[in-house]
Amino acid sequence: MFCRNCGTENADGAPTCISCGAPLTNPNPFEPGAAPGGGPVATGGVKPPNYLVQAILVTLCCCLPLGIVSIVYAAQVDSKWNSGDQQGALAASENAKKWCWIAFGLGVVANLIAVAIQVAAVGAAGAGAGAGGGGF
Repeated sequence: MFCRNCGTENADGAPTCISCGAPLTNPNPFEPGAAPGGGPVATGGVKPPNYLVQAILVTLCCCLPLGIVSIVYAAQVDSKWNSGDQQGALAASENAKKWCWIAFGLGVVANLIAVAIQVAAVGAAGAGAGAGGGGF
């Protein structure tokens, strides 16, 4: 580890620089395992899935308003995990999953209703055209 003050190489884990005495405990914020504010990131556990791909697909194919809610929660998972907020990341992951399924279910129901209405309309138009004998 190098001292930020004078550039002297020190032993890893040394509390102060052997040359100038400056503290070496402040980690590099861009170093893996360093959290904002200088504290270490909790590395226990496995990062929860963010469901971002599913949220985008549900938004495009099924239900736009609820899909957007799912995208917002999915986007929060990685940032909360990387900042050390494991519980927040887990909650955001669960919310993203929940809203994905709600949007998917409502999208499927809405599409089934639309198909049923179209089939009924085509059936009614076909029955009316045969009875009248008119047409083009």
